[in-house]
Amino acid sequence: MKQLKQIHAQMLRTGPFFDPFFSSRLIIAAALSPFPSLDYAQQVFDQIPTQISALGTLSFTLELFTGKAFHGMVIKVLLGSDVFILNSSIHFYAKCGELGLGYRVFVNMPRRNVVSWNSMITTFVQGGCSEKALELFREMKMQNVKPNGIIMVEVLSACAKKSDFEFGRWVHSYIESNKIGESLTLSNAMLDMYTKCGSVEDAKRLFDKMSEKDIVSWTTMLIGYAKIGEYDVAQGIFDAMPNQDIAAWNALISAYEQCAGSNGFRWMDPCVHKEAGNEVKLPSHYLTY
Repeated sequence: MKQLKQIHAQMLRTGPFFDPFFSSRLIIAAALSPFPSLDYAQQVFDQIPTQISALGTLSFTLELFTGKAFHGMVIKVLLGSDVFILNSSIHFYAKCGELGLGYRVFVNMPRRNVVSWNSMITTFVQGGCSEKALELFREMKMQNVKPNGIIMVEVLSACAKKSDFEFGRWVHSYIESNKIGESLTLSNAMLDMYTKCGSVEDAKRLFDKMSEKDIVSWTTMLIGYAKIGEYDVAQGIFDAMPNQDIAAWNALISAYEQCAGSNGFRWMDPCVHKEAGNEVKLPSHYLTY
């Protein structure tokens, strides 16, 4: 511990201590060394000018035991009511794959903001618990918390993963009626939901109304049509793409892979494709059958 205190003093003199990464590492060393001192770890923590940054730094290390220890220290010094810290805790546990611990933090929060709801909904969606994410969204609505576009992207993703067309269509209507900020990311999430739920007609109506489109928009439609066997339409989507780059070709191959066993590439010459009036050889490493 004597050597650690010397390091601490040198960090204070030269400046690294005020970097959240280095200060959090110093706390870890004090709390979890072979001869730990929680009192000293507490003193170090008290000197950090921005304690709220330290847990966020820890989340990138994915050191679950350390994160739990630090979270306990935060609670101990009465920062457990700080919504920023608790949101960071949810994010930390999510990165560690500990959905239950993250949800426990969420449930016990004395107050929540929209970031809290977004963190927990995102955690459930990315953790494979889409139904739980949708339940949380419904609870959020009941508590009159207005969602933002980021949350709606995650909710649409949950609908897509569950192939819940009815709720997904309701979410689309909810976004429009509540004038939740339009963005290309949100529009693409709606496209993805419709195609994965098998309603390419709804996706096409939305696609046609979109004032802005990117490669994700085009490839989502291409794959959507290919999945339902509309190969000629999928070919037309590909031909209409403004940029037929590697991403577009990958989408074409992906569409084929998803439809393998049906008709595959019957709608395109396997070796030659017309692009802007010119014959373009399809690279041999793309020829997958």
